[in-house]
Amino acid sequence: MRVVNDLKQKGVHGDVIEKAVSSVYEDVKEESLAREYLRRKRLQKPKDRDQKQSARIFRNLMRAGFGARPSLRF
Repeated sequence: MRVVNDLKQKGVHGDVIEKAVSSVYEDVKEESLAREYLRRKRLQKPKDRDQKQSARIFRNLMRAGFGARPSLRF
């Protein structure tokens, strides 16, 4: 999502963005990228359904450009 937004801001045509992103990221799972991002940032899974901690992690993932779907699985 972040790549798409950056390219749109630079004025790249939507069709070109779609083709480029789909070809580069076709074998990559967003969930695995999100987990790797959390590992690098040393953010751990919330314990005992801590909503405050879950919200913090969700906001971090959204700011990093991940979609809501993989973000909700943490």
